[in-house]
Amino acid sequence: MGLDAVLDKDVYLATSEGEKINPLKPKRRKLADLKAVQTKKNAKRKGSRARRKLAQRERGLHARIAKSRQDFQYQLAHHLVRSGKKVFFGEKLDFNNLTKRNHAKWDELGKPFPNGQSAKSGLNQSWLDAAFGQFFSTLTHIAEKAGAVVVENNPAYTSQILSYRDEFVFTD
Repeated sequence: MGLDAVLDKDVYLATSEGEKINPLKPKRRKLADLKAVQTKKNAKRKGSRARRKLAQRERGLHARIAKSRQDFQYQLAHHLVRSGKKVFFGEKLDFNNLTKRNHAKWDELGKPFPNGQSAKSGLNQSWLDAAFGQFFSTLTHIAEKAGAVVVENNPAYTSQILSYRDEFVFTD
């Protein structure tokens, strides 16, 4: 079964069987709560008891986000392994390069050109929230326990989105 890390609109993962799996987006769901706690914490004096309590609440929110993400990934890995396939082909993605900042571009007068970093930062946050690296390692662990294999392929031209039919096409 081929697996494609999509991160397109409301699709987390696409399989070569035609299945599209919806994303969980745990951080996006809790972002308002997290910002509220962080704003309150930053307004308190450093070292105060109130700031420590808010920092503890912030740690709890981050832990809850991580736990829900991990639970989603385990459930998805078990769902894929239960399909009966023995070989899974995933993409070997370099997540450090996917989440790098755009380089600044300057004209002759020393003024910066718009480089699209504001749009890229939202995409970076989505890549990190999806945690595909963690998912593929979880899938590898679950598949090995079930006697299956996960093979990482070069992601170039392994799959394409047909915009006119809104479907994914997997190539060899």
